[in-house]
Amino acid sequence: MNKFLETLKNLGWLGTAIVTLVAGIWLATTYFNEQRLAYSKSFSDKQLEIAYLAVDTVGGLVSARTSEKWEEYKSQFWNIYLGKLVLFETEDTASRMEALSRVLETTTFKERKTLRPYALHVSKSLRDFIAERNSNDWRMSFQKLIGL
Repeated sequence: MNKFLETLKNLGWLGTAIVTLVAGIWLATTYFNEQRLAYSKSFSDKQLEIAYLAVDTVGGLVSARTSEKWEEYKSQFWNIYLGKLVLFETEDTASRMEALSRVLETTTFKERKTLRPYALHVSKSLRDFIAERNSNDWRMSFQKLIGL
């Protein structure tokens, strides 16, 4: 019995080491999970920001009061369509933006009201994107790039 107690005393450090190791693993796992969630939230926030900007822009193409403002919206549209939106756009959004871009190339300021149905389709597509992401707990995913 004495030998057993002596062995147990000598192995006391092992229990401390195991507890420390488990606590370290738990701490690291928690830290990296929080970092992943923070990055995912940041990406989701950026997606929302770009989606709202895109909706505002396509709406502005139809409702701009001056040709100068309309030209600003056109420039912003091309920046969004060829840049920021590519990171997460769905197939539907890509095709809606493409349809709007084809018509926009030949539309003048005076004809801007003809863009209304295209702008509404883009807005609805982005609304559907947000609804789908919301129902999926905003998990990060990347759609297949269209046209590449």
